[in-house]
Amino acid sequence: MDGYCLQGHMDEAIKVFNTIVDRGLHPNIVSHNILINGYCKKMKIDEAMLLFRQLPRRGSRPNTEMFNAMLRGLFQIGRCGATQKLFNDMQAAGVNPDSQTYGIVLDGMCRNKNISKALSLFQMMERNGLDLNSVTYSILIDAFCKDNKLGTARALFSNLSSKGLHVVEILARNLESESSLRRRVDLFFLVDSITQCSRGLKGDVGDIYPSAIQAVLPRLLLAAVPPGNNSQENRRQCLKVESCFGLKSCILFWLLPSFVPFDV
Repeated sequence: MDGYCLQGHMDEAIKVFNTIVDRGLHPNIVSHNILINGYCKKMKIDEAMLLFRQLPRRGSRPNTEMFNAMLRGLFQIGRCGATQKLFNDMQAAGVNPDSQTYGIVLDGMCRNKNISKALSLFQMMERNGLDLNSVTYSILIDAFCKDNKLGTARALFSNLSSKGLHVVEILARNLESESSLRRRVDLFFLVDSITQCSRGLKGDVGDIYPSAIQAVLPRLLLAAVPPGNNSQENRRQCLKVESCFGLKSCILFWLLPSFVPFDV
C-alpha cells in the first residue's frame, strides 16, 4: 500500500486497504496515515477527509501526523476556513499540535494572504512559551517581505535569538525573485538593517548573521543591481550602505564584473 501511494497510484492503494477491511482485519493508524498522506499529495483532499472522518467508527483516533497531513492538504487547495476548523478540532480532541503543526498553519495562512491571522497565532505562541525556531520566524519574515511590510519583518528579526540561518536564505531568495527594481533596493536595505540589528543580539548570533550575510553578498548585490543601465539608481542607493557591510565601493562592485560602470 505504501509503495502504491509513493507512486501516486491511489486506486491500487485503496484496493489493498479495502481488501484488508473485507477480510475482517482492522487497519491500524499507520495504514490510515499512509493513505491520507497519499491522497493529500495527489490533492485528493475530499477522499482524504472521508477516510479521516471514518477513523472514530473504526475505533481509531487521529494522531498529530494525520492532522498535519490534513491541514497541509486543505491549505494547498485554499480551504482556509476548513483548516481553521480542523485546527480547532485537533486541540478540542486533546491532540497536541507540534512545531510542525504550527509551521504548517503559519505557512498556510501566509500563502493564502491571511498574514494578520498568522501574526496573531505567532503572538499566541509567544505568550504560551511555545518553541519559536528560526523556521517559524522565516515563514513570517518571508510573508512580510512579500507584503512590503519591511518594518515588521525587521522587528521580527530583532526578536530572533536562535542560531538558525534560514532567514538569510529567505531574504536572498526574496531579493532574487523580486521583479521590481525599486523593491529590490528596499529589500537590500532590509538586509542592511538586519545586519545592524544582529550586531546587538546576545551570544554568538551577533557574529553569525553578519558573516552569513557576507557569504551571500554577491547574490544580494547581483539581484539588487543587475547588469545594465536600468539599474543605475539602484547602484547609487546600494552604495549608501556599503560601509555597513565592511566593504569599499570599488570592492563592492568588483563583485559584479558584468556591471556597466558610471560615475556616481
